[in-house]
Amino acid sequence: MPQPVGKAGLNGEGALRSLADLPVGTRAVIARIPLDDPGTAAELAALRILPGEPVEVVEVIPLHGPLLVQTAGGVYALGRRLAGRIAVHGKP
Repeated sequence: MPQPVGKAGLNGEGALRSLADLPVGTRAVIARIPLDDPGTAAELAALRILPGEPVEVVEVIPLHGPLLVQTAGGVYALGRRLAGRIAVHGKP
């Protein structure tokens, strides 16, 4: 079962938030990714969406569309459901 994004801080870095909740232009550090599906975890790793990696929300497509996020690996579209399961904190 996936872990919900909580309010507890991570190593004093501030509260955890969902990647899907970040506004455009916000930079953060990935704190946790969903590991319940090995295929999804492997795909996220290939995109450099991993704990400790910086991420920035570049664009949010309206009407429940995907988020465009920039990582060290490039710019990628993530569905809101998946982005909602990725926990982030603070600024890189």
